Amino acid sequence: MEKIYNELVSVLNRSFGKRWFLEGPTLCYFIRNYTLKGCADIHIGYSGSIKLFLSFVCRIGFRREGNVYLSQNGVRWILNERKEISGIYEEFARDYERVKLHFPFNIGEECDNANANWTEEPRLDTYKYPPYTFFGNEKRRENGYNLISNLIECGKKAGIHDKMFIGFGTLLGYALCGGFIPGDDDIDMCVLADDIPQEQLHQYLVECKNMKLTENRLRGPVSIDGKYCWVSIGDKSPYTENGVKACNWFWFKFSGMWWHSKGKKWIGHRALDKNYPTAKGIPEGCFNEKFKQVKFGPVDVNVPNNIGKCLDYWYPGFVTRKSESSKVVNLLLMPTERKETWYIIKK
Repeated sequence: MEKIYNELVSVLNRSFGKRWFLEGPTLCYFIRNYTLKGCADIHIGYSGSIKLFLSFVCRIGFRREGNVYLSQNGVRWILNERKEISGIYEEFARDYERVKLHFPFNIGEECDNANANWTEEPRLDTYKYPPYTFFGNEKRRENGYNLISNLIECGKKAGIHDKMFIGFGTLLGYALCGGFIPGDDDIDMCVLADDIPQEQLHQYLVECKNMKLTENRLRGPVSIDGKYCWVSIGDKSPYTENGVKACNWFWFKFSGMWWHSKGKKWIGHRALDKNYPTAKGIPEGCFNEKFKQVKFGPVDVNVPNNIGKCLDYWYPGFVTRKSESSKVVNLLLMPTERKETWYIIKK
């Protein structure tokens, strides 16, 4: 692998500087595996003159067929010209810490366009969890998967399961690891609740209580406009039983966007607004209301059809695996219960 990285990155950097990045199937492959090991075709997007690159590859014995360059170790480099490259992210592969690879700003959208099912493709091996992280504990992961399965079962009993999907850090974990991401500390279960009556949302919470999913934790429920918007529950203690809490986000529509909120006292987000209830939003066009079912660890869950586009919006540059909350791009302020007083701030 070291030879491939040396050859690849040094030639590309000397030829194009910061005007190149991994694209298409190679980008999808890397995000699933965090390495280029085993990737026979390396797709590169570039901008600018290719003359210097041609000089280098000719010198090191590459065979050219159109825009495909076959290296002596059998790896094919496939170069595609871009009109411009506005910027890149840089990150190390997990098995090489000497030079960084380049990635486009719209990482997720590139993956979605290359392969709508890119997260469902095989991974090289099972993700190895660092033992010191929250989900590094195998028993905690098992409890987390069981909690998700039980939440979905409660959703089925309440008739809302087809509107339920994993989001935010839980969705990010699925894209990067196929399950929980080590640095996360909870479960994010989302419900597109705009057309669901409050009685059904309440029935969902009743079913969670009946299944004893609130035995250790019950925060909320918080309501906006007469309907639940957030409740946090947990069946086991994270301190003595390796438990996990689950944030349930009941999304609502307003002004062409989907919003999620904890109401006025948004824990950990005091900078949003201290006076009014607030919500963070994502444009309706980022995903449609029909989901696909995938395997999250051992559990069948719903996810948005265009996972990458959602992650681009919530976690720009998510390939760098930074530990942070979802980004505030659109902020909804709600001074009163009357929707005509609500207004949006662009961050």
